[in-house]
Amino acid sequence: MVARPQHVELAGGRYRVLSDLSPAELSALAQLVNDRVSSLGPRVTQTAAPAHILAVVALELAQDLQTLQRDYATLLRKVSAQLEPLLADTEDEKRSAGTTLTNTHAVAGTEVGVSERASLRSPSALRLATLQTPDRSQ
Repeated sequence: MVARPQHVELAGGRYRVLSDLSPAELSALAQLVNDRVSSLGPRVTQTAAPAHILAVVALELAQDLQTLQRDYATLLRKVSAQLEPLLADTEDEKRSAGTTLTNTHAVAGTEVGVSERASLRSPSALRLATLQTPDRSQ
């Protein structure tokens, strides 16, 4: 999509932004920010400057993102550690059956999964071959 000018209301102010998001997506994000602003309470929202309020909300959201990224990396390490023995066993089975699997996981990265190169005969190998992380390109 091409970025286009849109208007969004945040903390009582109307802002013009360039965005390639749909109006509905942008509105949903604005609602998330405005909900955070409201959670600060009326004393803050009625006395603090909008820029200060939005800065506090931005920091809170950044902290949430950082926590989620840390939790995601921890989860990837745990899943990878649990999959390693299964993948090794499956690759050994496939080698003996004349097929191979390619292990394409990255412990600290964003991809955990297995892709198939040849026909799979084992049901457990098929389940492993379809395990993939969500597409983050959207």
